Amino acid sequence: MHPDFPPGNTRPIVYATTADGLSLPVIDVTHPAFAVPDDPASLAARRDEILALARRNRFMPAFVTRQLMRLAAPRSPLLRKLLASDRDYLDSISTYILKLGPDHLPPGFDSPVDRKVAASPHMPLIRLRMQQIARLLAKALLAPLGEAPDAGLDLVNIAGVRRSTASTR
Repeated sequence: MHPDFPPGNTRPIVYATTADGLSLPVIDVTHPAFAVPDDPASLAARRDEILALARRNRFMPAFVTRQLMRLAAPRSPLLRKLLASDRDYLDSISTYILKLGPDHLPPGFDSPVDRKVAASPHMPLIRLRMQQIARLLAKALLAPLGEAPDAGLDLVNIAGVRRSTASTR
């Protein structure tokens, strides 16, 4: 792990390495680099931004939009993942990378097209949902952990299960 100090911030961004060797920032929803404002004015501004985008694109035929995305996809691993998804959901690492935002994309996922995809007004909503869930979990765990401060806490991630044929050492 290596810390990264964003401009004007003395709190490091911590990195973790995936099993595939990809170094990714750990999203800390309390860190200014990742926190999404969720006050009424910020939410209204985000809504207005999404509506303005929808108004700009409403007369663009769907086949033109699809063709433009296909033309941009060779320059964007994120867009390729979005277009190639044969399921109703995106794989866990691609979803995580989208949550990073355009300023924290890892090498290989940081092309200009990737940055544009990650800067879409819809993407902070994914991080906002994660931030709200983290707050709800923290609030729900406060009392039980306060009553038993030495108790263990196990968090289980069922979304990013990775099957491997490699044997354990």
